[in-house]
Amino acid sequence: MFSDTAREGAPLVRRAEGFNTTRGEILEAVYELLGWGHELRVLPRICAVDPLFCLSSSVRPRPPEPFLESPQERATQEDIRLLLEWVSECRTSMVWNFSVEGKALHLRLHKEGIAAGLEAWEVCLEKGLEESAALEKLPGLSEAGWPAALRKDPDGLWDLIVGPYPSFLEASRAFAALPRIPGMHMTPPPFLPASPPLFWAALVSENGLLPEIRLASEIGKSRATLSELAQAFEAEGGINGGFFSGPVPIGTLVIHGILFHQSYGDRSAIGLAPDRAPVFGNGAVELEVETEKGTFRLDRLNERPRPGEISFLFESRPFRDPAGLESEDVMEIPLDLELGEGGSNPPIPGLLAASGKTWDGLDSVKGSRIRLQTAWSDRNFEGRDLVIQAGPAIVRNGQINGEPESFSEDTRLGRHPRSMVGWDGSSLWWIVVDGRNPSHSMGLTLEEAAGLALSLGLADVLNLDGGGSSSLWWKDGLVSSPSGGSERPIPYAILFKTASGNVFK
Repeated sequence: MFSDTAREGAPLVRRAEGFNTTRGEILEAVYELLGWGHELRVLPRICAVDPLFCLSSSVRPRPPEPFLESPQERATQEDIRLLLEWVSECRTSMVWNFSVEGKALHLRLHKEGIAAGLEAWEVCLEKGLEESAALEKLPGLSEAGWPAALRKDPDGLWDLIVGPYPSFLEASRAFAALPRIPGMHMTPPPFLPASPPLFWAALVSENGLLPEIRLASEIGKSRATLSELAQAFEAEGGINGGFFSGPVPIGTLVIHGILFHQSYGDRSAIGLAPDRAPVFGNGAVELEVETEKGTFRLDRLNERPRPGEISFLFESRPFRDPAGLESEDVMEIPLDLELGEGGSNPPIPGLLAASGKTWDGLDSVKGSRIRLQTAWSDRNFEGRDLVIQAGPAIVRNGQINGEPESFSEDTRLGRHPRSMVGWDGSSLWWIVVDGRNPSHSMGLTLEEAAGLALSLGLADVLNLDGGGSSSLWWKDGLVSSPSGGSERPIPYAILFKTASGNVFK
C-alpha cells in the first residue's frame, strides 16, 4: 500500500492481513521505500538521539505524531491510514535540513524529494470491471500468492492487476504463469511526477581555518580513498579535491606555499592563506628555471616530461608516476631546486628531466644552482599557502557564470554528483551533492549547482572534481554516498584538523 501511494499518489485496493509490526518498524521501512535510507544510516554517527526520531522530528512534513510519541507500540489500522496520508503529502514536498557542530567546523545536511520512478511492470488481467465483480476476483489471486490489486479508472470502473514487478523479465514470468484471460497484457504502472530526490552535505569553515592537502603517497600509495586518508591523518572533516589522471593531479596545486604541480590551461582556481579572504580566479601560472647561465621554460612539475618538454620531479615523488623515467629519450640531472626569491623554504632535491632534443645545452646546469620562478596570470594568487585549480567557476560575484573552461557538454549540462567550494563573505562552504542514484539523489547540472550555491548565499563558487570522486567525510565516516556504491581512490584529499604529517614523505 505504501509503495502504491509513493508511486501513484494513492494506495490500490489489496487484500490486507493484520499488522504484527511496530509503528517504528513500519516508519523505518517507509523511509527506505521513499529513498531516505541513507539518512537513517548516517544519523547514528552524528545524532545524539534515536536516528528515527532525529530524522522524523525535523523532516517536513512530519510523520503522524503516534509514530514519534510511541514508536514501540504495534501499528493499528488508523496508524496505517494516517501514514498513507503522510506518504501522499511527501510526494509533493519532502524536505530535511540538519546541522551539527564540530570542534573546528560544522556539518550541514540536506535532503529533499522522494525516490524517482524506477523501471516497473505489471500484468493487467482485466479492465473495466464493476466493483462487485472486481472484489470477488481479488481474494483468489491473493490466496494463490500473487501480488494482486484493484485500480480505479477515471470512469469509476476497476482494473485487475498483478504486480508491479521491478523489471519486464519478472513481469513476463508472471504473465506466463498466470491463468490465461483474453485481453490480459503487460504494461508499466502509472507513476505520477513527484519531487525528484536530492541530497547534499557541506563542511562550513569560518574564515581563518585552512584545510590541509594530504597526499596518498604519504601513506605509501599512489591513490587512496578519502576515508583512508581521513583516518590516516585523524581528520575531523574532509572532501575530495581537483581533477586528476591516474596518480597525478590535473592543474595547479600549491601545498604549504610550495608549487607541487603545473597548471592546466586557464581553468579557475581557489587560493587560501591564513586570515585572508579566499581568491577565486584564473589559476594559471607560468614556470621558468633561472640558472647561472640564463633561464628556460619548465613545462611540468612532478610529472614525467612529454616529448620536447622539461620537467622537475621532487625526490620525494609526491605523485607516483607508474611509467617512471625509464624511456631512452629522457635524460635527467640530480639538482636542488630553490623556490622564488624569499628563501623561506629550503631547496628541494630532485631530478631535472628532459625529453628529446630539449636536452641539448641543459647539461651545462650540472652542479649549478637553479631557482624556480613563477608568473601567475592572476597576481592575487601570489603568496597563497594553498591553491587548487579545478573549474569551471560556476558563480562569480554573486552571478551564475556559464564559461565552459574547456569542459565537455556532458560534464556541464548532465546531472552528476558534484563537489564545490564557495565563499559567503565569512565562511567557506565545501559541498558534495550526491548523484546518479534515482532512489537517493539525482545530482545536478552545473547551472543547477550554481543555483543551489546562490540559495546558500555564496558569492563565488569553484566546481571541484565530481562524479565518482565526489565524497565528504565527517569525524569517523562518509556522510555522502559515492555513486557506484564505493569510493574512488584519489591522489590527495582536502582535510580539516589533521594529525601532523609531512607531504614530502
